[in-house]
Amino acid sequence: RSALWVFCDCADMARSGTEKPFILFLSLFFAIFACVAIVVLAVAAQTSPSSSSPSSPTSSEDKEEYTILVSLDGFRHDYFDIHPGKAPTLESFRRDGVYADRMVPIFPSKTFPNHWSIVTGLNAESHGIVANSFYDPVFDEEFHLWSTRAVRNASWWGGEPIWAAAEKSGLTTACYYWPGSEAPVGGVRPTYYKAFDGSVPLSTRVDGVLNWLALNKTARPSFVTLYMESVDHQVGTGNPPPALT
Repeated sequence: RSALWVFCDCADMARSGTEKPFILFLSLFFAIFACVAIVVLAVAAQTSPSSSSPSSPTSSEDKEEYTILVSLDGFRHDYFDIHPGKAPTLESFRRDGVYADRMVPIFPSKTFPNHWSIVTGLNAESHGIVANSFYDPVFDEEFHLWSTRAVRNASWWGGEPIWAAAEKSGLTTACYYWPGSEAPVGGVRPTYYKAFDGSVPLSTRVDGVLNWLALNKTARPSFVTLYMESVDHQVGTGNPPPALT
């Protein structure tokens, strides 16, 4: 069995006040919450070892489970209505899968705090990532999302991310970008991970995930994250309204 979770993050747009009240955007954070088994099953079928005869329903290969967590940072809930037909694959996720009408972010509604909450289940006051950039009087240091030294320092990242729990359970995990994935939290990193590089095209990132899923069964990750920030950098706080982009 396989599952694809897509988080469309419009939290930063909540602060811009460009089109709708702040509270509405907060309530619609991560507006599309899709779990599309059929799509990922197709991917799994393409990446599974070929066989001359149909696989047995009870084979170990059929019992493998894969979860892919995708974040589209800054992708608002209403883009499908504003730009119909521009994202047919995502629209098919909503149409054929399962989605939530609305979700509420943690406070503050910033990228790093919320993405770390997604993978730890903790609020910011518990996991410690209280903003994208902040000063910690205990460490007497500043944390900044663009600081390689900071993002790779496990001391900043409280809680246990899902990939660490999975690795401890003997599963293989992979992160093609995700806040916190570069740090050895609890002494554990994903088996495969990429240091963030915003210049890497989205197509290259997707290909990287597909290559991981094409590995042989013993090396293939059971849990994969994929983070895409391009929409947020185009229409986030201080940028033009989505109707103009």
